[in-house]
Amino acid sequence: MTLDARPGAAPGFLSADAVAAMFAEGSIEAALGIEPTSVRPGRVAFRVALGAGRVRPHSLDPTLLGVLADCAAGISVFSVGSGDTAGVTAELRVDLVGRPAPQAAALVVQGTALRVGHGGGQGSVRIEDDRGFLVATATAIMARSTSPRPHPVGEPRPPLALPVSVLGPDVSGGDGPGGPVSVADVVPDPQLTNAYDALHGGVVLGLAQCHQERLLAASGRRDQHTSVTAEYLRPVAAAAMTAQTEVTRCSARFCSLRTEVLAADGTVLARVHGATTAADLDGPFADPCE
Repeated sequence: MTLDARPGAAPGFLSADAVAAMFAEGSIEAALGIEPTSVRPGRVAFRVALGAGRVRPHSLDPTLLGVLADCAAGISVFSVGSGDTAGVTAELRVDLVGRPAPQAAALVVQGTALRVGHGGGQGSVRIEDDRGFLVATATAIMARSTSPRPHPVGEPRPPLALPVSVLGPDVSGGDGPGGPVSVADVVPDPQLTNAYDALHGGVVLGLAQCHQERLLAASGRRDQHTSVTAEYLRPVAAAAMTAQTEVTRCSARFCSLRTEVLAADGTVLARVHGATTAADLDGPFADPCE
């Protein structure tokens, strides 16, 4: 995520109203209907309604999960400190526990700052449904930045329907040292960018998980992700790029995968590691994003 605290804000404090106002300024968070319910230094709580497209047969939508984790960790860290700082995500890890209960109507998200220093900090996130069932946990490393916004905030975005994917068709494939390899075009969507015209960090994590699911499904695997870890090396600008995914290790019970998001000139913008286990499920496995 990218977070700008407002100049003039009291040091160490962002109110729920202030965060709601930031979300409303043309943000993907507002388009997803994420509502801050509590914000105090080092802690934040969100609520977001569940609905069509947000819960898959065996897991939560990867884009929604990534944005929730990224945003909660970032605001928990940057709610502590100077009111004129900005921050970006350096690394985000999401551990997937389960899907919401069938009776659940919303997700409840809690972010906590674990460590905050001059250069940034570390935050943790817990995502439950409104019935109290744990869906996922996350940790993130945030870095402070002095870079200003490149442009004024935009108009509020229309509601974002899920599922959504910025992945195009696979353009090439083959086999690598650890297993199958696949390359797909990434189709930028302004609806999924942050204030810096870059894909939101949660979207990058989600597109990588989707591509990993696609690759495993194409090879006949019935795996579920247990964790996804994104390293953000450079801003993922909303421009032509590709996602290259490879299986680095696979057995009968688990797989490890790596996705690199590459700029048109081959520069690595982000690297995402995924871990999966074989799904012990009856009937067709219907979680892959496409």
